[in-house]
Amino acid sequence: MPRAALLCLSSITLLACSRSDRSPTAGSAALTGAGATFPAPIYTKWFDVYARATGVRINYQSIGSGGGIRQFT
Repeated sequence: MPRAALLCLSSITLLACSRSDRSPTAGSAALTGAGATFPAPIYTKWFDVYARATGVRINYQSIGSGGGIRQFT
Protein backbone atom coordinates (compact mmCIF):
# COMPACT_ATOMS: atom_id res chain seq x y z
CA MET A 1 0.00 0.00 0.00
CA PRO A 2 1.47 3.40 -0.89
CA ARG A 3 2.71 5.48 2.01
CA ALA A 4 0.20 8.26 1.30
CA ALA A 5 -2.71 5.81 1.43
CA LEU A 6 -1.46 4.29 4.65
CA LEU A 7 -0.92 7.73 6.19
CA CYS A 8 -4.42 8.88 5.19
CA LEU A 9 -5.98 5.67 6.46
CA SER A 10 -4.16 6.04 9.76
CA SER A 11 -5.18 9.69 10.05
CA ILE A 12 -8.82 8.97 9.34
CA THR A 13 -8.84 6.07 11.76
CA LEU A 14 -7.32 8.20 14.50
CA LEU A 15 -9.36 11.33 13.81
CA ALA A 16 -12.91 10.12 13.45
CA CYS A 17 -13.70 6.46 13.55
CA SER A 18 -15.76 4.12 15.57
CA ARG A 19 -16.31 0.44 15.32
CA SER A 20 -19.82 -0.07 13.99
CA ASP A 21 -20.01 -3.84 14.22
CA ARG A 22 -19.61 -5.16 17.76
CA SER A 23 -19.53 -8.84 16.78
CA PRO A 24 -17.73 -9.19 13.45
CA THR A 25 -17.24 -12.55 11.83
CA ALA A 26 -13.71 -13.89 11.77
CA GLY A 27 -11.53 -11.73 9.57
CA SER A 28 -14.00 -8.92 9.03
CA ALA A 29 -14.70 -5.59 10.68
CA ALA A 30 -16.26 -2.26 9.85
CA LEU A 31 -15.04 1.24 10.63
CA THR A 32 -16.92 4.50 10.26
CA GLY A 33 -15.15 7.82 9.84
CA ALA A 34 -15.91 11.35 8.70
CA GLY A 35 -13.93 14.26 7.40
CA ALA A 36 -12.94 16.35 4.41
CA THR A 37 -14.88 16.26 1.15
CA PHE A 38 -11.98 17.00 -1.24
CA PRO A 39 -10.11 13.69 -0.76
CA ALA A 40 -13.27 11.55 -0.51
CA PRO A 41 -13.09 10.13 -4.07
CA ILE A 42 -9.57 8.78 -3.61
CA TYR A 43 -10.40 7.54 -0.11
CA THR A 44 -13.31 5.58 -1.59
CA LYS A 45 -10.98 3.86 -4.05
CA TRP A 46 -8.38 3.12 -1.37
CA PHE A 47 -10.99 1.79 1.04
CA ASP A 48 -12.38 -0.53 -1.62
CA VAL A 49 -8.93 -1.99 -2.29
CA TYR A 50 -8.26 -2.24 1.45
CA ALA A 51 -11.58 -4.03 2.06
CA ARG A 52 -10.85 -6.59 -0.64
CA ALA A 53 -7.39 -7.23 0.79
CA THR A 54 -8.26 -7.35 4.50
CA GLY A 55 -12.02 -7.78 4.95
CA VAL A 56 -12.16 -4.48 6.86
CA ARG A 57 -14.91 -2.22 5.51
CA ILE A 58 -14.53 1.52 5.95
CA ASN A 59 -17.54 3.81 5.73
CA TYR A 60 -16.27 7.36 5.17
CA GLN A 61 -18.73 10.22 5.38
CA SER A 62 -17.46 13.30 3.53
CA ILE A 63 -19.00 15.96 5.77
CA GLY A 64 -16.16 18.47 5.70
CA SER A 65 -13.02 18.62 7.79
CA GLY A 66 -14.72 20.79 10.41
CA GLY A 67 -17.50 18.21 10.75
CA GLY A 68 -14.97 15.43 11.23
CA ILE A 69 -13.21 17.41 13.94
CA ARG A 70 -16.53 18.16 15.67
CA GLN A 71 -17.50 14.49 15.63
CA PHE A 72 -14.15 13.52 17.10
CA THR A 73 -14.30 16.08 19.89
